[in-house]
This record gives sequence, C-alpha cells and structure tokens, in this order.
Amino acid sequence: MRRTRHPKQQMPKFLESATILEMKDAIASEIFYREKLCFRPGVFFSDPPTFCITSRAIEDQDYGCRNFDVREPDGHLIGIGQKLAKG
Repeated sequence: MRRTRHPKQQMPKFLESATILEMKDAIASEIFYREKLCFRPGVFFSDPPTFCITSRAIEDQDYGCRNFDVREPDGHLIGIGQKLAKG
C-alpha cells in the first residue's frame, strides 16, 4: 500500500527539550546548578540520589531569541538559547 503525503501536512512541533548530563554526585551537581546557575531546586530520584531533574526560566528577547545567560567560574558569559519562530 502506497502512502500519499498531503502537500499542506504540518510537521510536528518541537515543544520542549531536556539535556541529560552524567554526574558523579547528584546532590553536589544540583547545588551547583541551583546556586551558581540560578536553576530551580531539583527533584531527586532513588536513594541515594542518582538522578535529578531541574529547570531554569528563559526569556523571550526583542531580537527574536529565547535565552538565558550563565557566568561560568572563569568569568565568561555564556548565552544559551534558541531562535524564535517568526509570527
């Protein structure tokens, strides 16, 4: 059976993402992200914790980007973001 694609069929939209980082100490990592990078308090899983979910607020900027900035220990300012769809 041959499948036909409708010319105006919309592609799925990407709504959220999650980054997974390997860590040696979930509690120490959560403290770093919360205290140094202004992330929200994390939710821990297992006992002792081996996994943590945390997040951070992002802002829509007038220049068409959704982003946040992080100042790392050497003083470099790192911008993390995504381009907003025009509309």
